[in-house]
Amino acid sequence: MSASLGAFVGLNPRVRQSGHWSGTSPISKQGSSAIRRALYMPALVAKRYNPILRDFGERLVANGKRPKQIVVAIMRKLVHMM
Repeated sequence: MSASLGAFVGLNPRVRQSGHWSGTSPISKQGSSAIRRALYMPALVAKRYNPILRDFGERLVANGKRPKQIVVAIMRKLVHMM
């Protein structure tokens, strides 16, 4: 259920690989852009004040993720928490 919910919002990763080439995996953006817009600011607040998501974000920073990737991952976590 949660994978389909993430896909409905458009926060699921889109794998782009061809032969030997393996690039980055952006979000699919196939779902509702209005929901993604509505989740952006709550994700920023949760990244700062929610202890669970703050630890999750710090773990992603330690793994070398970029700031926008971290916010999108937290947006996806918020959707799964709902």
